[in-house]
Amino acid sequence: MTIYMKNVTFKVASKDYAAQLSSVTLTPNTTTATWNGFNGAVQKNQSPADWQADITFGQDWSDDGLSAFLYDNEGDEVEIQFTVAGGPTFTAQATLAAPSAGGAVNAFAESTASLPIDGKPVRSAA
Repeated sequence: MTIYMKNVTFKVASKDYAAQLSSVTLTPNTTTATWNGFNGAVQKNQSPADWQADITFGQDWSDDGLSAFLYDNEGDEVEIQFTVAGGPTFTAQATLAAPSAGGAVNAFAESTASLPIDGKPVRSAA
């Protein structure tokens, strides 16, 4: 069954920031090297995926805000945990990245951040 992104948790260092987020994607990045030879010979080699947590969130610079936490702890490695109701839980060690600040006139201030993950996220059954 396809999961519906509505009831989620997104914990950073054990604190759930899901109410401040509008998007969470665990993104694998792979590189494929291709060698082409004569007579149609082709060889491919794909590297293991490099993972990152791509998040979009409303800027909250209060003491409880994700924006402030990421800004104040940039470069720290912490555990993140992402769960969607009815879906699996993904747990990983991620390096915190500082968010952008500010935005357009007459709009909610929103930021994005890409948190590099150490290795592959661990998936636990729903």
